[in-house]
Amino acid sequence: MFLRIACGQTAVDIATTMGISAKTVSTHRTNIIRKMGLRCDVDLVRYAITHKLVPDDDS
Repeated sequence: MFLRIACGQTAVDIATTMGISAKTVSTHRTNIIRKMGLRCDVDLVRYAITHKLVPDDDS
């Protein structure tokens, strides 16, 4: 789920793909951000790019 969020998929898209509710996706997103000590989705995306978990389009 972390990578789906970092790649910009919406909660509804993730929920549909995984067979769970969008509310569950939002809860997981919140928990991931909190447990990683991040502030928002942007920090999560930065983390993913910095650690080469997703492609950096600037390269």
